[in-house]
Amino acid sequence: MKKMKKLASILLAAIMVLAMAVPSMAVDITISSDASGSSYAAYRLLNLTTTAEAVNKGTTGYAYTLNEKYTSILEEVTSKNGQDEIISYIQSLTDGDAIREFADVVYAKIAAPGSGIIPDGTVESGNVITDMEQGYYLIVETNAADDTAYSLVMLNTAGQDGVTVTVKEDKPSLNKQIKHNDSDTWGVVGDNQVGDEVFFRTITTVPKYTEQYDTYTYTIHDTMSTGLTSNVVNGNANNNVVVKVGEDGTVVSSDYITVTANGNDFTVSINVKEAIENGVMNPGNSLYTTYSGILNTDAKICDEGNQDNVAYLEYSNNPYDDEETTTTPEVKVYDWTFEMTATKTDGDGNQIEGAVFVLSEKSGLEPTADDDGVLEETTDLIALIDNEDGTYTVAPKGYVGSTTYTVTAGKITIEGLDDETDYYLYETKAPAGYNKLKTPVQFRIAAEYIDNGSELKAGNPTVTITQNESITGPTTDLSTNVINQSGGELPETGGIGTTIFYVLGSILVLGAVILLVTKRRMNVEK
Repeated sequence: MKKMKKLASILLAAIMVLAMAVPSMAVDITISSDASGSSYAAYRLLNLTTTAEAVNKGTTGYAYTLNEKYTSILEEVTSKNGQDEIISYIQSLTDGDAIREFADVVYAKIAAPGSGIIPDGTVESGNVITDMEQGYYLIVETNAADDTAYSLVMLNTAGQDGVTVTVKEDKPSLNKQIKHNDSDTWGVVGDNQVGDEVFFRTITTVPKYTEQYDTYTYTIHDTMSTGLTSNVVNGNANNNVVVKVGEDGTVVSSDYITVTANGNDFTVSINVKEAIENGVMNPGNSLYTTYSGILNTDAKICDEGNQDNVAYLEYSNNPYDDEETTTTPEVKVYDWTFEMTATKTDGDGNQIEGAVFVLSEKSGLEPTADDDGVLEETTDLIALIDNEDGTYTVAPKGYVGSTTYTVTAGKITIEGLDDETDYYLYETKAPAGYNKLKTPVQFRIAAEYIDNGSELKAGNPTVTITQNESITGPTTDLSTNVINQSGGELPETGGIGTTIFYVLGSILVLGAVILLVTKRRMNVEK
């Protein structure tokens, strides 16, 4: 009996010794992130143990100890001495912002040059760090995928055999839009007449974690193609660039905006960090940045293509390196312009020369001109540039070169026209021997697009033509014959004309001849 009691005492003592340091089970850490291509590292700041003493002290049964490789860093960051004080400090961090700030400072020390600290585990996004020891971890994104920002996560694995870390990427975005002048709405495609002011805007999101950065880069880059002339000037002296918080919200003061322009290339830098700190905007807000350009005489006509405007956002993505940035994908919008050809013909379809025309967007005009077609008045008429090859281009407002309001047919092509606009071609001089048109030739171009506005839809553009109340189209042939009828012989003033006298004279002559022949025959018979 005594031996049995002694054996039982030995077994109980052994159990107590084992219970004092029950080894913790391994854990698998899975990284879940939308940013494929990122890499992550795990740093176990605190070890986790399960002891009988811990079980007696609390309901969890977990106890933490400092991981020696991070002790000096944790002492410096927490300003505490000794394991118990440091762990108590960390346990007191219940606010999310405080935990994030703690993680930032700790990782800055870990990543400092010369620290020599090697991660306790590494993994690519979407994969698993296997067989990690239980503990309190700092999970760090060490290589951010394109257009994402670096992330930090504090993770406690206590008592779990597997845990998933969902990384919340701070990833600002950019969208680009153009205003369609027909509907006054924003979208991905527009169409205009040469000389029109074309409005653009970007919609970008305000980042969520600028407080982690000493300085934060937030710069919109924009480039207009050669068919557009940017109205944005260096320094934004004329307030050509307007930034609003929300589509109809508060205009952001120029104190927070820096505009740098070089021709059709320009940048708009917004100090979002300071603006957030001063309550001008909040993380997650949308910023609407609006500016414009002029469709110019270098614009591609529809059969050549379109004008594009491309933008992207550059922003900080590494709070441990102020100079490191990434960019959003480029976004393009497109603007189109069109042409119309008119051929002067006779009633049989033969091309004739010498007609003079003017172009307007207004109906009911009565343009007056002298015998050579020179205009007496140009109000409401469209100024044109003579390209001296049978083509004319709409002249932008303020064009410094030579312009004309008249075009001379034969065959002419007018370039730089808008769609969904009624144009009127008035004849001010008819070719010699032909009657001048009493009513203008009216035409209207229409267009539909595909591929976000980068291509015309099949069978587009079309034109509908109205001439002498006869409607043709819509047709894909952007041309028309302008028909003149030849002039007829007109009566002299005050009489019925000379033709009747020619007829009467011929009758009298014929009668005289018959009378003469008859009289001769009668004399011969006598």
